[in-house]
Amino acid sequence: PFAVNTTLPLRLLQLNGRNASDGNHLEWVAGEDGASYHYELQVLSDNMSWTTLHTQSSGNVAGDRSYSYIHDNPKTGESSYRVVSKELSDNRILYSNIVQISAQREGSLFLYPIPAGDKLMIRLSIPDGPVTATLYNISGQVLRQQVSPNSFFTMDMKTLAPAIYVLKVSNRIGEWEKKITKQ
Repeated sequence: PFAVNTTLPLRLLQLNGRNASDGNHLEWVAGEDGASYHYELQVLSDNMSWTTLHTQSSGNVAGDRSYSYIHDNPKTGESSYRVVSKELSDNRILYSNIVQISAQREGSLFLYPIPAGDKLMIRLSIPDGPVTATLYNISGQVLRQQVSPNSFFTMDMKTLAPAIYVLKVSNRIGEWEKKITKQ
């Protein structure tokens, strides 16, 4: 009989998330994680890089183990999250699925038409002072910025190439963000 010292194989099973009044709730399950695993819960930032929100060391538990974290101040709009699992003894890295959670302030942003043509109509359901609309390309470069005294206005899209863009609209109440496609 031989005694073998092995690390249990990690199985990162699933990352789940939801929005609640106190923030974005994230939960992940790992199976057979042993004592030498380290987890990083990450969020995708506006400049398209992953930022670590929370780190968690594993316990020495056989079977599935659940972990959770509340991101109590998420940005308004859609946030993307993932978990990076690192096995510390042999530097193995495993990535979870990506979860997207929408955290909206009261009110809604309506866009028409989608996909956008030469003009994009923008309407906030809660008028509260001037509205700023900023259009970004997928690299985060500002392409257009427009301030309107009204909650219903039009943005000229005629000179933009067909692509996917990000539109951020804000007023005193909050900020809304949506990805749009231009034909």
